[in-house]
Amino acid sequence: MTVLLTTPSSLFGNWPDILVNDHDPLIHPALTEPRSKEAWRRYVLQCDPVVPARLLRQQYERLSIVDLDQYNRARHQHHSKLVIVETDELVEFRNNLMEVIGLNMNAQAGARSGLVVSGPAGVGKSTTLKTVLRSYELFLRAEHPEYFARVGDDFVPVAYLLMPHKVFPKAMLAKLIEYYGLPHRSSHDTVTLRRLAVQLVERCGTQVLVIDDLHFLNVNGNDGADANNLMKEILNETGVTVVAAGIDLDHSKLFPATAKPTSVQRQNGSRFALQRLAPAPCKTKADKQAWVSTIAAFESSLCLLDHEQGTLPGLYEYLHHRTGGMMAGLSQLIRKGAHQAIRTGRECIDEAMLKDVRVDITNEARVEAARKSTRNPAKPSRGQVA
Repeated sequence: MTVLLTTPSSLFGNWPDILVNDHDPLIHPALTEPRSKEAWRRYVLQCDPVVPARLLRQQYERLSIVDLDQYNRARHQHHSKLVIVETDELVEFRNNLMEVIGLNMNAQAGARSGLVVSGPAGVGKSTTLKTVLRSYELFLRAEHPEYFARVGDDFVPVAYLLMPHKVFPKAMLAKLIEYYGLPHRSSHDTVTLRRLAVQLVERCGTQVLVIDDLHFLNVNGNDGADANNLMKEILNETGVTVVAAGIDLDHSKLFPATAKPTSVQRQNGSRFALQRLAPAPCKTKADKQAWVSTIAAFESSLCLLDHEQGTLPGLYEYLHHRTGGMMAGLSQLIRKGAHQAIRTGRECIDEAMLKDVRVDITNEARVEAARKSTRNPAKPSRGQVA
């Protein structure tokens, strides 16, 4: 069953009094990655932009020029917002993460486990992570407000660390310390940085440490062992649940993917559970029902004058062909279609219009390759049955 997530409350509970409404409409917190505890807090607490009223065409045509402009700008802003859909994968990930967090709370040193979120680019790893952990922190704020009112060190239940390209373990520790806002010297060695990082995680009561884009971590040579030891020490010394996310991590040098894993891979394989995220399939009846339901959830968020609900689910095969089952591609295609529908005055989305909407290079190249292979099918080689 797929449900549109209009608020975080559908994951853990209801907390309308916690969210902050005085956000700058030009700087929505979801537009930038949270690189500090303050940025993460803004992301968690900010309300989404207000959904414009869905007007009838007669009402729309009676608007003044000023009101018409304001209404269209509000709709553009609404459609630019990322729509989060609660797929089966999201529910499974939430359940797995909550199980790991619960098990780690009172686990002895050496017995704590982590979670690896692996999948291709564009499948929704970062979005899924931030959505679930935002909801988890809102749950904590509603159930235990005293945690966030304590005097002294901030309570920081979630630390979100985004890896830059080719980062080394020492630089990763520095970024974690910077996330908490603690100044440090560039001359500090890895041992000192690790000690500071562990102290911060403990003092701030951090329960979940997210290491996103872990595939950028340099694991060649000794750094592979250093990275492994770093994650082992953080798990053992702090009690935090480490969640590592990245592209095809289950085939990286950090985790076992072969019949003869290295000692580093065996160690991490015994500590981390694997959560694979993959493009939505569209082969079986159940696959198609889930895909149609996902499209319907996206469609229900549209604010267009003449769009008929049910149009996009009827195009499920075409939409799967255009996006390859990628949530990022589907979201981009529908949201761009909505912007174009308003700009051109068509006020609806159909297949003819979507053919003119360009999405990311990867999906466009895949569609073009499929089109060419259909037009010019490969000839069978000699001796091969056609």
